[in-house]
Amino acid sequence: MYTDTMVIASLAVIGGVFLFAGCFALFIWLDAANDEEPGNQK
Repeated sequence: MYTDTMVIASLAVIGGVFLFAGCFALFIWLDAANDEEPGNQK
C-alpha cells in the first residue's frame, strides 16, 4: 500500500520530469524557429 508521502513524492518527481521535458522541448522549438529565420539573428 502506498502512503500519502510516497504518493506526493512520486507526483512531485513525475511533475518535475514533465516540467523539465516541457522546458527542454520549448527551448529546442525556439532554437529551431530561430534557425529558420536568420534575419532575426542579432
